[in-house]
Amino acid sequence: MMTRLDIDYSNGQAIEVRRNEARMVGIHGIGGIGKTTLVKLIYNQLCPLFEGCSYLGNIREILKTESLEHLQSQLVSDLLKQEPIGLGSLEEGIYYIKHRFRSMRVLIVLDDVDERNHLKAFAGKLSWFGSRSRIIVTTRNADLLNIPDVVVTYEVEPMEIDQSIRLFSLHAFGGSSPNKGYDDLSRDIVSTTRGLPLAIEVLGSFLYRKTKEIWRATLHELKKETVDSVQQVLMTSYESLDQGTKDIFLDIACYFIGKDKRIPFYMWEDCGFYPCTGIESLLLTSLVKIGENNELLMYDLLRDLGREIVSKEDPANHGRRSRLWNHEEACDTLRSKKGTKRVQAIRLKFANGSNNCFTREEFQRLSKMRFLKLDKANIRGDFTNLLSNLRWLDWQGCPTTFEAVNLHLKKLAILDLSWSKVTQDWEGWSQIKMPRLKVLNLTGCNEMLITPNFSGYPLLEMLILEGCFQLVKIDPSICHLRSLVSLNLKSCSNLSMLPPDIGKMEALQELLMDGTSIQEIPVSIARMKKLKTISASNCYSLTYLPKSIGYIDALSMLLLDNVKIPELPNSIGSLMKLKRLSLRDCRGIQKLPESIGKLGCSLLELDISGTLISELPDSMKNLRLLRVLKMERCHVRQFPSAIGRLRKLEEIHASRCRSLEGSIPSNIWNLQVLKTLILGYSGVSSLPSSIQSLSRLRTLDLLPCDKLEMLPMLPSSLTCLRVSSKKMSIIPDIQNLVELEVLSFGNENPKELTVPPAAIDARSTWTKQQSLWPVRFPKLKSLELFHSKIINLGFEYGSACVPQLKKVALTGTNLQGVSGLPSSLSVLSFQACLSLKSLPSVHNLIYLSELELLNSAVQVIKGLGGLTSLEILVISNCWIEHLDGLSKLRSLKRLSLRNCNSLNNLPDVSDLTMLKVLEIHRCRLIHDIEGLEGLTSLEELHVSKCKAKRSSRVRQAQERIRRRLRTSP
Repeated sequence: MMTRLDIDYSNGQAIEVRRNEARMVGIHGIGGIGKTTLVKLIYNQLCPLFEGCSYLGNIREILKTESLEHLQSQLVSDLLKQEPIGLGSLEEGIYYIKHRFRSMRVLIVLDDVDERNHLKAFAGKLSWFGSRSRIIVTTRNADLLNIPDVVVTYEVEPMEIDQSIRLFSLHAFGGSSPNKGYDDLSRDIVSTTRGLPLAIEVLGSFLYRKTKEIWRATLHELKKETVDSVQQVLMTSYESLDQGTKDIFLDIACYFIGKDKRIPFYMWEDCGFYPCTGIESLLLTSLVKIGENNELLMYDLLRDLGREIVSKEDPANHGRRSRLWNHEEACDTLRSKKGTKRVQAIRLKFANGSNNCFTREEFQRLSKMRFLKLDKANIRGDFTNLLSNLRWLDWQGCPTTFEAVNLHLKKLAILDLSWSKVTQDWEGWSQIKMPRLKVLNLTGCNEMLITPNFSGYPLLEMLILEGCFQLVKIDPSICHLRSLVSLNLKSCSNLSMLPPDIGKMEALQELLMDGTSIQEIPVSIARMKKLKTISASNCYSLTYLPKSIGYIDALSMLLLDNVKIPELPNSIGSLMKLKRLSLRDCRGIQKLPESIGKLGCSLLELDISGTLISELPDSMKNLRLLRVLKMERCHVRQFPSAIGRLRKLEEIHASRCRSLEGSIPSNIWNLQVLKTLILGYSGVSSLPSSIQSLSRLRTLDLLPCDKLEMLPMLPSSLTCLRVSSKKMSIIPDIQNLVELEVLSFGNENPKELTVPPAAIDARSTWTKQQSLWPVRFPKLKSLELFHSKIINLGFEYGSACVPQLKKVALTGTNLQGVSGLPSSLSVLSFQACLSLKSLPSVHNLIYLSELELLNSAVQVIKGLGGLTSLEILVISNCWIEHLDGLSKLRSLKRLSLRNCNSLNNLPDVSDLTMLKVLEIHRCRLIHDIEGLEGLTSLEELHVSKCKAKRSSRVRQAQERIRRRLRTSP
């Protein structure tokens, strides 16, 4: 039985980041159910905890056009935080991954895997990665996860009707429930979506502000038995678009998922598709998303819908369709000369060494083509009067020799030569006529030492040179590109100098030079009056900022992470439009200039984390619009007394500020919009009582703050509370935190604790037994307690409350009793509970998938046989005497018993037909294991330091496993 994983349970607890062993977790479910959304959220939350991270998304679709070696290279690049390396073969990639990351703690997401050999190419064995590594795999095929290394699998199931109504209402009404008079109609419409979040979101967006007549007509269409309701939902939304927006939607579905949205805009504008209003319509109808990096995103089901629409234009003849994205179909159309003027776009993607040359005859009939992708292809011959409507030529991996003649692309707006071996002497620069070129992409052109002369492209607006590692010089002609808006020099690691006259590019709005060797920014930069973004993170040679930077009137973002500058110029205070300033890990900076207070009308985010700054200037009080203040790992000794004047602050991140001591100022109560306060690993000794008035505070992290002696009453708005302190002498009264979803609370060798008078109620159990610590939080999902003076723990939910608790992890040498465990639990862990001899009966925990007992005095597990969903049972260093009910755990996949010397024997395991891993170590009284011969799913059997190791049953079972592994593909 698979574990149910609700979509709103997305805090990353499922993968148990604190476990020492490497783990692989599988998540499966139908298309559109929300698997990718879920793992992206988990990935973003957990990334900071790992040495290396890689998210390989949309693998099934990418492998239609890319090789496994390409994705292996991306995985290696991500984990090492360096540029991609060349992997000559699949086997070479496997060998490299297997041996390079054995001692490295990594987080890897493999999203949308549909073949087992694809999984083996990236993470064939957990032994390839260091301890505490985590690999998360999503797939539509649950059988793919049936391998030994996947310790637990989760099924993302359709949304319940109440959840569906809330999501639908958010998009249809802009609230959490239907408007008056729409309750029944909303419920009827939502019932047709099969609980798919995508269909609910699209349908709600489509019906937003529509009349009831349209609602009823839509419901009528959706209820037709002959129609797939989900497909009809998506199709209805598509049909409501105007023609230009439909074209944009189909272009994205066929070609541009993951592309920077700015680039296709140039083509769409030139073709009269009105992309500004078109993209807005697609966003409003939830047919397209825009990612964090401005990239176009689309759900798989919507992508498939778009491609199906194009395929139905002429099912029998590829050459009469508007778009050809499949390589074989596109190649066949060209080779057979069956293309027609209906073809607007073609994508060809060859491998090295293929027969990949085309001549003018194969393009002769394609007079309306506006997009052409020719990866690793060549064109030869006279192209006079051909491709006259082409707006975008994507020619990645183009040949070094140019064989076309008269290639006059008069309407071309975008030329992409990424990952090609072109140099400044490439013949194409002079042979291709592109007077209207707006975008030139030379990403990864590693043979290029000097850029080409740009004088032939006077209208150029975007120039991308990212990852040109060998580039040492930019041709001075770049300074005459008076229309250039964006210049991307990221990771040009050998580039040490910008042209001195760069300031002549007065239209430039974005200058990206992260990871270069640039030593200084030219003084002429002050002439760039429209420049909005300077990003120079990881420019290790940059040691100086010119004072003239303060004269860039439009500058709104200045990112200088990990730069060697010793100080900011005082002129920084003149940047009256600066919204974001990041100095993260600028270890040479010891103070901020007083002039920073002049940014009070603009600055929204300030990051001084990892600097040597020990005191914030008094002028900080003037930053009245500041929303985010990050000062992690810096030397700040105390919060400025005027912090209460920063009334717009929403987030304060001050973790690991070990010099930060004393009290938080009482005027923090002025920060009425504060949502996040993170002070972990600091010397903060007290919080003011006024913190209770922060009615929007959601996250308070004080884990650990070992000088903290007590907590005041906290605001009831908190959803996440993490706190621990060696000095905390009073158990905090937190029973008012009814919104709590995550609670982590504990201490280390604390002084005697007492119960605060406010917590004592004559009607409560406190009067009967003061050592009982009650848990009554109705929305709590995760609870971690590691407090040595909590003697008894009781879960006290009222009859009207439906517990949401999924995970409970308890650690405490003095914990003696636990009562009332809710049936909603999926993970239950006890560690170092040396006084806990008996667990409450667990027979009611029907959703429990994982039970862990470590270093505890537990002797018996009552109701073990009732854990029908249990997949993992781990018992180590416990006084457990017997495991009655073990044979009933039909869902069990992993059983691990270590150092259980009171355990006399195991019940017959023959009924544990799902068991994949069985480990028994130092359990000296176990003589044999009955029923092994019936475990056909068993893939790992480890028995050591106990008498059962010599059992004939064990030896025969191990031999059967070895034979099976040798013969498996």
